[in-house]
Amino acid sequence: MKKFVSLIVVIVFAVTQLNAQQPSFNKGDKVLDIAIGIPHIYGYGWGMPPVIGSFEVGIVDGILEKAAVGVGGYVGFSSANFLGDGYFNFHFGAKGAFHYPFVDRLDTYAGMITGYSVSELASYGLDWGGFVGIRYYLSDSFALNAEAGYGVTFLQGGISFKF
Repeated sequence: MKKFVSLIVVIVFAVTQLNAQQPSFNKGDKVLDIAIGIPHIYGYGWGMPPVIGSFEVGIVDGILEKAAVGVGGYVGFSSANFLGDGYFNFHFGAKGAFHYPFVDRLDTYAGMITGYSVSELASYGLDWGGFVGIRYYLSDSFALNAEAGYGVTFLQGGISFKF
C-alpha cells in the first residue's frame, strides 16, 4: 500500500508540470461507467471477474481553472468457486472524484468510495477505498475507461457514456 501511495504522489507531481487542456468533465456532466475487473483471489479459487457499474454527476467545476468534482454511486458483483462451493461478493455505495485534465480528450481523476459489501466469504461490512482513473473520449459521449485502487477490485477497465 505504501508503494501504491508513493506511486500516485510521484505521478501527480510529474503530470502537474504539463499544461492543462480543456476539461473533459464539468459541472452537470453525467457519466455512466461499465467495467470488468481483475478478481480478488483470497485463496478461494477462481470465478467470475468483478462486473462494476458506476454513475457520476459533476457538481462543481472551475477549481484551479479547469478542475471539477463529481459524486455518484457504484455497484459491483463477483463470484468464486472453491472445491465445488460457489461464493459471491456484492458491493454498493457512493463515490466522489476530483477531475483535472492533462491531455485533450483524457479525463484524469482520483477519488474515494465508501459503501457496503455482502459476501459469503467474509459475511458483510463497510466497503471503502481510494482510486485513480482515466477516461479517454473517442467521441463527445463515448470513452474507454480504466481505474486502479482499492474497492470492488484493484484494477478495472471498460466503457463510459457521457450525457
